[in-house]
Amino acid sequence: MESRSGARDRTVWFTSWANVQLVIGGLTEDPADAPGPFGVYLLATTHTVQRSTSSSTGSILDSQDWVFAAASGEHLEMHIKFERGVANKGNPAEIRFYSAKNPTFYQISKQEQVLDILRNVTTTPPDRVKEFSFKASGSSFARLFDGTEKVLSWDNILWINRSVLLP
Repeated sequence: MESRSGARDRTVWFTSWANVQLVIGGLTEDPADAPGPFGVYLLATTHTVQRSTSSSTGSILDSQDWVFAAASGEHLEMHIKFERGVANKGNPAEIRFYSAKNPTFYQISKQEQVLDILRNVTTTPPDRVKEFSFKASGSSFARLFDGTEKVLSWDNILWINRSVLLP
């Protein structure tokens, strides 16, 4: 067991280190989704999403451009162009998503999905990402994205069936 002192003279106890899904922030175009159940989503006052598909020489290329910005200055921008591959249906999974704002709050996601892994630095499938860029800036995002972050996996979820439950 390990003890760590945090802000405001608070002590937190950990019985083990575990990998968890932590929701730390996000932008949404739907006012009903802000701040959301995790308390960390900002309303995007401007947002665009563009997708296109093209086919040449037997391969199918998808391209996506996403731009979201909040009135408070947070800005996310992503561009990806990739070649479609063979997707695989995974086994049903149960995943807990925790709130960074309130770590005692979590939701349980029971899901199954069909996944096409485009690039992954740990499992090294064939690399089908042709172009990629990501930019994040603004008030709360500046602390998270300083330009040194590294993407670990590029995944195309073709189909997902999910139930979200509270504990």
